[in-house]
Formats: sequence, C-alpha cells, structure tokens
Amino acid sequence: MEPSDPPLTREEIPDPFAQPNVTEEPQPLNLEEIKSLIQYPPLAKEAGIQGKVVVRILVDEEGKYLRHLVINSPHKFLTEAVEKELPNIRFSPARLDTIPVKYWVTIPFNFKLH
Repeated sequence: MEPSDPPLTREEIPDPFAQPNVTEEPQPLNLEEIKSLIQYPPLAKEAGIQGKVVVRILVDEEGKYLRHLVINSPHKFLTEAVEKELPNIRFSPARLDTIPVKYWVTIPFNFKLH
C-alpha cells in the first residue's frame, strides 16, 4: 500500500486507519461522474479480470483530494484505471463541530464483466 503524491509532511497526514471522531463525515459530490469516467481497461476485459478496487482517499479541509492508498485490488490494470480519475473527485469536507478537518474516506470501485 503505497501512498500517492503530493508530498505532505508527516504531521500533516492523519493516520489512514485511525479515524478521528467528527461531527460530519465527507460526502462525495461527484462520485457517479467519476465512476462514469473510469474506463474498463481493454486488456483487463480480454483477460477476464474483474473485481473491486478499494481505495482510501485523504480529503482536505476544502473537500479536495490530497492522496490515496490502495487497500485492495484484483489487478494493476484496474487500479491504474481508478487512480487516473481520483484527483478529480470532490467531497463536502469533514467537520469537527464547525471546523473543517482532513479525513480519510474508503470508496470501492467495482469492475464486473457482463
């Protein structure tokens, strides 16, 4: 599980597996649009590769993507298809009372052959 860019200092990155208590979790604002932009990789289709790519996305105080971790993936072709679109995802920010905070969100992306 390698974090993606951009560079942040260690103090700026919350632990991706220890969530703080927040009064409001981030909500994806354009997830369906992002999912529609993710193309099923032709080589994955030809090879019969399917499954779920699960990512943890670090959302900043403005609801913007900062970085991600891949939690689960059946194949790198599917991972690469998802990762290409992740920087474009937008969220409502997490809030601790009224203060926006960074927060990790888990999102699955399903690839199923029909």
